[in-house]
Amino acid sequence: MLDELQLTAECRSHDPKFRAKIVEAYQKAFAAAAKSTRNAAGRSGSVTVDVHHKYESFALSEREPVVQAAIAAITACGLTPETRIVDGGLDANWLTKLGLPTVTLGCGQAGIHTVAESLQIDSYLAACRIALKLASAAA
Repeated sequence: MLDELQLTAECRSHDPKFRAKIVEAYQKAFAAAAKSTRNAAGRSGSVTVDVHHKYESFALSEREPVVQAAIAAITACGLTPETRIVDGGLDANWLTKLGLPTVTLGCGQAGIHTVAESLQIDSYLAACRIALKLASAAA
C-alpha cells in the first residue's frame, strides 16, 4: 500500500493568465517539497496535479447592453446603480464565457456561506423589483 495525500486547493484571479501563474506556483512548490522529502527507505514522493476550473473570470464593460439594461432597471426602481467586480463563483461566470454576457445583481445577502449569513429583506425585495423589470423588459 502506498502512502498518499490528497489535497484540494483553490486559485482565484480576475485575470486567467495570473490564475495560471498561481496554479504553476502551487505545482512547483509541491513538486519541490515532494522531491526534497524522503521516507525511511530514502525514497522521495511524487506529485500529480489535476486542475479543474469551476468558474471562469470575466469583466463586462459598462457599455455592454446587459449592463446598461441592469443600470436602467435599477434606476427605474429609484436606486443608484453601482458596478463592481465581485469575487464569487456564479452562473454568470460560465454564461459569459459561453458567449451570453450576464450581470449579477446583489440581493441583500451579508456574510455569505458563513454561520453569520443574513438577508436584508428590504434589499431583497428591491432586487425582486429590479429582476421583474428586467424579465418583463419594463426597465
